[in-house]
Amino acid sequence: MSVYLMLLYGELYYWICNIEELEKDRKLEIPKNLFSGKKQIIESYLWNISRVDYCDFWRKGDMQEKFETFAKDGIDEIRALQSKMFYLEIALNEKEINICKNIPYTGDEYKVLLIISNRIQQACDDIESVLQQIEKEEKNFDWKCQKEKIVENYIGLFAEDLKEFIKNEQNKATQVDKDDAQGDCQHENKED
Repeated sequence: MSVYLMLLYGELYYWICNIEELEKDRKLEIPKNLFSGKKQIIESYLWNISRVDYCDFWRKGDMQEKFETFAKDGIDEIRALQSKMFYLEIALNEKEINICKNIPYTGDEYKVLLIISNRIQQACDDIESVLQQIEKEEKNFDWKCQKEKIVENYIGLFAEDLKEFIKNEQNKATQVDKDDAQGDCQHENKED
């Protein structure tokens, strides 16, 4: 269970990071698929978490209580949040329509992002509470270390732009061609 909780936490945490990145630099275009790409993955984690009877693993107490609370309320809240994420697409579509009609910019997409970010943060806090309790009860589980790894692995919403991508891929292709050419030359020299 802790694995699925950590994976779920990581995906939600990365959404928060993406939103913060977009808030910091409002010149960046908000992708319409900001959330849709991870919804199925998150749903699979929620399904796995909700399908196991974890009371077999812990005696009655704090751990079982925290997990049962999360399983009853937290999972439903995350699913409800996912169902509301389409409001971002609505706000982005309205922005495009308003631009075409020369209607002043309202910034509604950032209001939607803030609402969603706050709800995601609450979900992360709920998950973290369960993970902290697991850490207390399981001697070989180190949530602090795992959390540090999750934080370190965030690469950014726009790690590279289109021009950087093309340049990097062309450089890789050129390097492969050079390596192939050198390999051929070295092979030919050995035959002489």
